Parts: sequence; structure tokens; C-alpha cells
Amino acid sequence: FFLDNVTGDLYNHNYGNEEWIPRANAGIHYRKAAENFNSLGRYVVKAQTYRPKMVLGEGSRIFASKNTESICVVRKVFIQHWLVRNMSPEFLVPSKTLWDIHPFTFPNPRKTFSIIAESERSALIISFQDRIISVSYTHLTLPTIYSV
Repeated sequence: FFLDNVTGDLYNHNYGNEEWIPRANAGIHYRKAAENFNSLGRYVVKAQTYRPKMVLGEGSRIFASKNTESICVVRKVFIQHWLVRNMSPEFLVPSKTLWDIHPFTFPNPRKTFSIIAESERSALIISFQDRIISVSYTHLTLPTIYSV
């Protein structure tokens, strides 16, 4: 298989007629390649959305101070979800990967997932059927990180 890092398409090589045939889409893209807007990446990169600043407690806010950190925001429709019910709606997570999940889902209901929490670039916690999938990993030096 060959993975197109811009679109996430998987191709299989047909040796009979020496051509690459599209087989599936992995649902992920390489951020740096997709951000090149002269390519098809402009269709898979998450669009910027306005998000009001949240005040967490006594006037404190969370800031991502490094390029390896990101602020994870729980979507309002999932604030009472059992996974995030007792958590802050915004929290700091490590962001070391350069691969992101596509910001859209597929029309096939068997392949559709729900985004529970996301960063400014990509979905970070998703629900698919009876599974919870987290893109981020714990990192011991971040004091406000949550391990899911």
C-alpha cells in the first residue's frame, strides 16, 4: 500500500497494468503537507472557528506555551458525557504528532464517529460505536494534563 500524506488515501499497486489504484481513505493527514493550500490538503485541514475565551475559576486561563502543547476543548454537547463529566472543559495536552484526524465524518453510519474533544487543529477524543479513542498521550511534565 501507498499512503498519500495529504489526503489520507491508500493506494494498491496493480502490477498487471503498472498503476496505483485507490482502495480506501485512512481518515488521517500529515499536517505540514495538508497545510500547503496549493494541493488537495485545503479540503482536509480543519477550518478555523471562533471560540470564546473560557475563564476557569478565579480568572485563570490555560495557555499553550510550547509548540508541543495544545489546548483540548470538550464540545458543549458532550460536557455531560461520562468520560469528561468531572473534568475542566479546557485542558492542556501534549501535541507532538504531525498527523491529524480529518475534521469530517463519512456518510456511512457504520463509519461515522463523534468528536468529544478537539484542539484548534484536529479531533483529540472521539467516540466510535462502543469505543473511545484518544489521539493524545500523557506527558509527565504537564501539570494540567488529563489521562484518558
